[in-house]
Order: sequence, then structure tokens, then C-alpha cells
Amino acid sequence: MPLANEAMLPFLRELGDRHLGSVESVTPELVGFAGRLTVRDGSAVLRLPASPPDPDSVKQLFMDWTGFECVANHIHIEDFSPAVDAVEMLGQAIGFSKLIQQKLPHPTLPLRFIVSLDKFEGRDQCTFRFHVIRPSESWLAENLDSYSEPVLTWTSSESVF
Repeated sequence: MPLANEAMLPFLRELGDRHLGSVESVTPELVGFAGRLTVRDGSAVLRLPASPPDPDSVKQLFMDWTGFECVANHIHIEDFSPAVDAVEMLGQAIGFSKLIQQKLPHPTLPLRFIVSLDKFEGRDQCTFRFHVIRPSESWLAENLDSYSEPVLTWTSSESVF
């Protein structure tokens, strides 16, 4: 079941009312970006470094592979979408997650998607991340309400809309 903090609930209600979040609604820029998905050695990334990082470097810089993927798979939806408000951006992020799932060469690879909303200089922002689900690794705090910004998370085996 998707999880959201209290701050995200009004956005989800409006998203459902506006029927956003389909793969067909994803902008061509995001479609192209999803085409860069690479799966290798149990890791899934959109921005592949020139050479794969070694495990020691990952642990030093990112704590674990989940941290590495959350940095490598961190995009601002507003950079790829003319969406005018946070709800439209949230819809783009959900549609993008569905596109990522379609592009997976191994559809059984379990992914966690994370979306947060924020404002910067008065403009809505939507941050999208994802990572492979691994035992004993997590990017998010257990209590989503500990975040002040709206946060939504779900897995590749769950449907948001």
C-alpha cells in the first residue's frame, strides 16, 4: 500500500479528482530520460557513471547502494515538465514511475519510488527518486510525518492510481 504523510494527502485527493498519473501523460522529455535506465548487478540507475563504482567507494560516499541509487536517480520533475502546479508534477512523477517499471529488463526487480513536493522561490517543485529494495537499507525515515514537506512512497508491486 502506498504511504503518504499528512502533508501529501490534499495533493493526492486533488490528483485523483483530476485523473492525472498515467504513462500517456508523461512528457516526451521524461520518456526520453526513462530510456536511460540501466540495470546491472542488482542496481537500477538513470545516470550511469562512466565506470561502475566499487563497493568501498559507495559505502564511503553514500553509506550503501540504496543511497547511491537515490542520488543517481534523483530528478526534479519541473525540469522536464511544463506542469503548472504541484499536483500536475505529482501526476508526472507517478506516470514516470510506471514508465520506469515498463522499461525494466527484469520486471520482478523490486523498486521503491519516493516523491516529495516543495516550494523554492515561490515555485512548486517535485523531487522524484527510486531505488532497488534491499533488506536492511532504507532512504526514508520510518515515520513519514517527521518530514515537513509532502512525501509519498510506494513500491513497484503497488498501484498509486
